[in-house]
Amino acid sequence: MTSVGGPYVQIAAICETFIKGEQSHALSLINIVEGWGGAGPESEMPSAHIGAPLKLVINLWAGQARGRYSLKLRQEAPSGLQDDPIDIAEVQFNELTGLGVDTIVPMPEYDLTEQGTYWFDVLLGDPGAGDGQLLTRIPFIISYQQTVTIRRPG
Repeated sequence: MTSVGGPYVQIAAICETFIKGEQSHALSLINIVEGWGGAGPESEMPSAHIGAPLKLVINLWAGQARGRYSLKLRQEAPSGLQDDPIDIAEVQFNELTGLGVDTIVPMPEYDLTEQGTYWFDVLLGDPGAGDGQLLTRIPFIISYQQTVTIRRPG
């Protein structure tokens, strides 16, 4: 895979659901999720969970790219700690696939334990070979506010 000539990212998002037109094949994302915010009595943020039923939607346009590639996802915590990439799909670019390839999969399961911006790196490489090349990053912001109960004397 070369760094010039494609493929190119048109969409990389986490959403609740999608609609794909039967005839037009137009893709509509419903409720794009950019993060999670919560509040509670704990001084430390409880673990947040992300995964299904959310959908991970990636649309790639081939450009000059041809052949089969492995699409991977890698999580990076706000602290900079990165998980190992996981395979999410194989994509193939050829004249039969047209200009774009949609990949829509259930969002992989992750426990998010830190406040701040998590990054989900979308990587593309040759099947069975290394992590792949970074195509784009999807941000997911976690925020938590401790609630305080004020008791009035009396």
